Amino acid sequence: MELIPGNLFSGDDLQILLSRLWTLLGKQTERYTSGDSTSVTVETAQELLASLWYTITLAMDETQTPYGRLLSDELMPFVRQGQKILQDKLEAAKRLWEMVCRTAPEIQNFYYADTLRGIGDYLRHYDLCYFAHRKPLCINYPLLNAPSEKMHGLTYTEQYLKCMLAENLLIHGFEEDAVICVLQTVAPDYQEYYLNLCEQSVTNALGLAFIGKNVRTLHLGYEDQAEILEIMQNRSRGKQREFLHAAALSVCDQMEITDKWIIDYVTSFSDTLLPRIEAALERMDLSNIFMSV
Repeated sequence: MELIPGNLFSGDDLQILLSRLWTLLGKQTERYTSGDSTSVTVETAQELLASLWYTITLAMDETQTPYGRLLSDELMPFVRQGQKILQDKLEAAKRLWEMVCRTAPEIQNFYYADTLRGIGDYLRHYDLCYFAHRKPLCINYPLLNAPSEKMHGLTYTEQYLKCMLAENLLIHGFEEDAVICVLQTVAPDYQEYYLNLCEQSVTNALGLAFIGKNVRTLHLGYEDQAEILEIMQNRSRGKQREFLHAAALSVCDQMEITDKWIIDYVTSFSDTLLPRIEAALERMDLSNIFMSV
């Protein structure tokens, strides 16, 4: 991870901060080795320093404290403040993980189950003192909208779980048989296949909403593709985005979703279809985007 972004400090201020962090790292290393030594491997020192910086920045951001204070104030109080925030975040993440488990779809997929189980292990063994910045190593399930890789530790994990929960609720909004039918169309062995469980369903739902049909059924025929194609062709990219955003709002409305975060999540996903639609329009064929089932 990039330790200190260039837009925060530069020149002499950066050198002052780095010197103060190295002093703090020496004390942290002594704690990590239980007082036996202030020497560890370079890799471990880098990890300990990254953890300290993540913890400090969390305290600064959560309390809206100016970063300039890191040049003069004692750093350890910021570390303790960050660790308290992390403790609260850890408990919140555990509750969120439990909600994801409770709402998990009955539709089986190895990558989904393995990731959810792995996040649970991560939360049980999370080390907010020395390795707070670490993300779960087990995450291998693709989301509709992945969290930024610039996020770290519990910040990333919370966002990932929030996305999983939103997708669980979306899946439950469709007819289960229809979701399975769509998945089988994409990959007959979807239980073991690396795919998102609701991506094609949400894509089909957007297509159906686009032409004013019932999104819950996910049933989209070739004539529906032709209708979408006719509406989309010769439209500007901005107009296509406008149509997709309207479809996203319609999907959420039909599924009685009122949570703004989930509505924005579906809308953001609709944006990812734009390049694919653009390419498909050149071929005059949307069959690789909206699956006929």
